[in-house]
Amino acid sequence: MSRYLIATIEVRLAGMARFIETVAMMKEVLTAAGWSLKGAYNLRSGLAGTVINVWELADLEQLDVGFAALARDPRWPQIQAALAELVIRETVAFADALPYGPSDN
Repeated sequence: MSRYLIATIEVRLAGMARFIETVAMMKEVLTAAGWSLKGAYNLRSGLAGTVINVWELADLEQLDVGFAALARDPRWPQIQAALAELVIRETVAFADALPYGPSDN
């Protein structure tokens, strides 16, 4: 059964382009570690600068595998510095798919 990590991230508006570039780097590493990005959204209503990323993981152990891969990547200091500067707040939730959802769950 797949697990989903749903990250709701408040980003400084002036840094949105740099945030997108930074998460693209993270996506390379996390995808190689087995994560699958199922959705990436910039909200058009609600709190300005809010991004929602939905990642599919095979299981919760894959969370640690992904974070370990990030820590080993030579770009990690650059990624970490950008996130520290650009992210105001991040909320992470874990979810399971329901049987009435899309057939690709």
